[in-house]
Amino acid sequence: MQGWPDHALDAVEKTAGRLHELTEDADAIVCVCHSEPGAWSLRQSKYEAGTPCPAASRCDVTVGRTMFETDRLPEGWEARLNQMDDVWVPTEFHRGVFERAWKRGRAQKSYDSCHLRAY
Repeated sequence: MQGWPDHALDAVEKTAGRLHELTEDADAIVCVCHSEPGAWSLRQSKYEAGTPCPAASRCDVTVGRTMFETDRLPEGWEARLNQMDDVWVPTEFHRGVFERAWKRGRAQKSYDSCHLRAY
């Protein structure tokens, strides 16, 4: 990670800290599903979205990394969110929207490591 901007290194450190809160097992397999909850392959995906995530038989911890541009979530998402061990969202606004539906804990604002000034 040599040469990475400080904000990206900080993002990696914060994400690693959050994963450590979820499991102290250094060998744990963490599956991060980066899509909206309808695409997650929980009991059954609502539609085909490529490679199934999470790969239920191989994940010790499942994380939903998601967002949705609205102030409320579609019907059925609450049940899908509540099957994940953690939910990561990109903004404080999204945190509020998703926390109203996710009953297992507090949605986490993710720390993206994208170099925002470059893009």
